[in-house]
Amino acid sequence: MCGLLYSLPQDLLLERYEDRGVVLLAGCDRFITLNRAAMTILGLLQNAFGEASFSRSDLSALLSKHYDLTAEQAAEKANDLLASWSTEGLLRIVPDARGQSGQGADRQTRFIANTDWVLSEEDEDGGVLFHPDTGAVWVLNRTAMAIWNLLDGWRTVADVLMALHERFEGMDAAADEQVMAMMRHLYRIEAVSIVKGIGQ
Repeated sequence: MCGLLYSLPQDLLLERYEDRGVVLLAGCDRFITLNRAAMTILGLLQNAFGEASFSRSDLSALLSKHYDLTAEQAAEKANDLLASWSTEGLLRIVPDARGQSGQGADRQTRFIANTDWVLSEEDEDGGVLFHPDTGAVWVLNRTAMAIWNLLDGWRTVADVLMALHERFEGMDAAADEQVMAMMRHLYRIEAVSIVKGIGQ
């Protein structure tokens, strides 16, 4: 599996208070409240990397140095932070230069869900996608869960979109683009793979 790269959003602003802090994501008008330790780590990332990208091992090394952690402790903490902060929008996954972003995927692409990830269907409104080895967690709404269950390696993106149109009312071109963006995102985080050769 290739290593992912991450970066801080350019519109991220930190406001510090006595025992906590508030992060403003100006681009989407969101506020996120963090404790002092989390604010410190965000500040370390800003000072060390600014707008440059960094890897999981970069973050582990930073945590190990600042908090005097063992390599194993730092790696575990880095995994937790990358999983939760990517979900919250505090970190962005950076497409690498080797074409691992899935941007070339079109409607004839076939994705298959990676068995490393486990889907826990919480209720009819959605579920949780979990990677036991890395601790990464992604909350899926009902539509996202339906998409995940359709990624069997045989259906093309066009087939998935058709199935979603049949299941959900109000699907339009904008919704189709959001679905495709989600599939590309799943590919970037290595939750799905592209199947080649079927039907060719």
